[in-house]
Amino acid sequence: MTLELIVKYQIFEVLKHPAVQRLIDLKWDRYGFSGACIALLLKFVFIITWTALMTIVDWEKRHIYNFPQDWWRIALSFVCITEVFLYIGVELRNIIKSQRNLISWKKKEKQKFLQDKKFCHPRYPLALAAYVDEGKVYKVDDQNSVVVQEAIQVGGMKRKVVVEATFIEKELDNLAATKSYCCIDFWYFYGWLVVVLLLAVIFTHVADVILQWNQVIAWLHLQFVAITLPPLWLWNLKHFKPFRYIGPFVSMIGSIIPIIFKFLFIYTQFFIPYAFAYYLIFGGFNELSEFNTLSSCLFTTFRISVIDHYNYNAMLEHDALMTYVLVGTFIGLEAVLAVNLLIAMLIHTFRGDNLSEKLYMQRASILLYLEKLPYFSAKTEELHNYIHAIADPIAEPFYTEEDILEESYLKYAVFEIK
Repeated sequence: MTLELIVKYQIFEVLKHPAVQRLIDLKWDRYGFSGACIALLLKFVFIITWTALMTIVDWEKRHIYNFPQDWWRIALSFVCITEVFLYIGVELRNIIKSQRNLISWKKKEKQKFLQDKKFCHPRYPLALAAYVDEGKVYKVDDQNSVVVQEAIQVGGMKRKVVVEATFIEKELDNLAATKSYCCIDFWYFYGWLVVVLLLAVIFTHVADVILQWNQVIAWLHLQFVAITLPPLWLWNLKHFKPFRYIGPFVSMIGSIIPIIFKFLFIYTQFFIPYAFAYYLIFGGFNELSEFNTLSSCLFTTFRISVIDHYNYNAMLEHDALMTYVLVGTFIGLEAVLAVNLLIAMLIHTFRGDNLSEKLYMQRASILLYLEKLPYFSAKTEELHNYIHAIADPIAEPFYTEEDILEESYLKYAVFEIK
């Protein structure tokens, strides 16, 4: 439960505690490392089999099956399709199981709150009967109290009075708003994206086989294959995250993505007006054909921004003044200013990243995933018995600043622990 809340709300303050890190280390040493290696190996098999299926046979002959020579293609296709549907089945099973566990937990917690509500003060059902200040008891007579009564002046001090029944009602509302934990992050959606692309590859290939060479379907199948291969191989990075030497660098991707979007916003502010300016000044001339259509002009503008090869001499002959003005200022803004701004933002982000804490967070995440599997759930029970029977437990108090306790994610975490 503790690790689940830490991962769900990304509570790095609690993750720093030596007892929590020791628990993660014990789990990682006993079954986490082997489980992560098995998951990595299975993902490699998944990627290699799909790569072989999509690339071995030429796309123009892929719809032809000669038996019995091509029996291995049928076998390989069966293995690849089974892998995809097994992944879908496991993910759906985890979602359904998580939802059922949440419903069961909510039902038990609701019964506890309703039982507590029966014991509210009979005379003041909406407020505490009294509160204490410096040893003196002060009565609360307001029958119309809300969740918090403010501005109660006692000895020149403002006090806050928490009402009882309404407090329980607020806890019930928090309980109803609690969502299930299913480790929904960037890689979760990335995995489903890859699965959708693989399904598109399957359907287009089946359609091509049924139609016996349809040029449009075969071409569409080839496009899906080309689009699917890069994200398919990058999917394997997810399983390197819990390993010490590679994992922290893979985790940096999560920090880089928001910065890339900020950079693209700045980049497009310069790119779009300059692209139209190039199109107006240099478009419509045979010697500058790369500016004649809007699509080719946009790509040529991009090439200029990254200092790639472009027809500078022809541009200079056509309009020397505008060439100096547009090319010079555009390179200065994009290749110098925007790129250096991107570098500065990346450096600032990496300086603030704590790689050790991110490593522990990734290990906690993979441990939670493994503990849902039958084999590793038994390993978890063995570890708990080992900690209670043999190991010397680490117990240290965790102190934190008062303002941190006001953070919303900690409030939700404390609520779920209760």
